[in-house]
Amino acid sequence: MSFKEAVREMSRDERFKATVSAMNTLLIQKGVYTQEEFEAYFCQWAEAKTRRHHATQGVFRRIKNWVIPARVSSFHST
Repeated sequence: MSFKEAVREMSRDERFKATVSAMNTLLIQKGVYTQEEFEAYFCQWAEAKTRRHHATQGVFRRIKNWVIPARVSSFHST
């Protein structure tokens, strides 16, 4: 299969995944980094993303539980 055929056959998401996979394989084979270094950075990114997600969820829960007071009119009928 040629590169152009592969690109035509895959969805955008599949092309992105194939690109990341090919780049990581090449960088490991060229000795730019090891598989262990890649996995360590991968896990570090995932942990940071998970912490941000959990922190954001806590904020949304607190906002959801806020009580908005009824608006008090400055004009009173007499």
